[in-house]
Amino acid sequence: MSYKYSTGSIRRGDLYYENDRLGEPTYIDFSQDAITLRPSGSQILHATATSVGIGTTSPTQNLHVSGTTNTVLRVQGPPGSYGALNVKGGTGDSAWVWQPANTSELRLFTVDDDRMIILGSGEIGVGTTAPKAALDVHHNPTGLSNNTGGGEVVTFGSGTLTAGKIYFLNSSGVWTETDADAIATSDGLVGIALGTGASDGVLLRGFFDATTYLSNFVTGAPVYLSTTAGAMDTTAPSGTADIVRCVGYCTNTANVIYLIPSSTTIELS
Repeated sequence: MSYKYSTGSIRRGDLYYENDRLGEPTYIDFSQDAITLRPSGSQILHATATSVGIGTTSPTQNLHVSGTTNTVLRVQGPPGSYGALNVKGGTGDSAWVWQPANTSELRLFTVDDDRMIILGSGEIGVGTTAPKAALDVHHNPTGLSNNTGGGEVVTFGSGTLTAGKIYFLNSSGVWTETDADAIATSDGLVGIALGTGASDGVLLRGFFDATTYLSNFVTGAPVYLSTTAGAMDTTAPSGTADIVRCVGYCTNTANVIYLIPSSTTIELS
């Protein structure tokens, strides 16, 4: 190893250099199983066998950055380009957090497209790069498969459930199959089960592929609670004492409904 210097001193065991004898020393410290860079006498970079710390001598990750100002890490491209942070797990596709050149917006990019954008004016867009409201979400539920869906999901309550059936939350906190035969089994909070228990989620509002428990799918038609327990139908109940309650609408994708339960129930006489 060679070390070239014009003025200053060299210290055995460490590399040491300081051109300004009135300033703090600048040196590289070789300690046991670690290397520390100390410009102006202050530790700034600490490297061990498994991790690197910037601003810390106790890094807990491969790269651990610790700072004393509001901005700890900055990613900046050259003038006229964008600043981007690339995230890649194993051999999977890369994801990017990036800022287009000369803008104040921030974008999240995965698999060949922007997924989310935050404008400098504060609007957030999901599925759109031109949000017009504080939160602007564009949905395309065409990729849903049988008895799956998503949107506003809760995991409270209890009960043994069946994915795709629609339930109401009874006074004991148990999700119970709806039934339009009576007001007691069709009123209150309702949702579609996403699995076999509440911990799997109950969809209160969103999109769902109701392949198994929806009868008579018609594009654009309203969806009602059925007189068959846990089921839905585009034909409203019509029997005496039956309950009519709209819980959503059919989309133009086969079996996919927009679940948006009405709070209004009508008992037929």
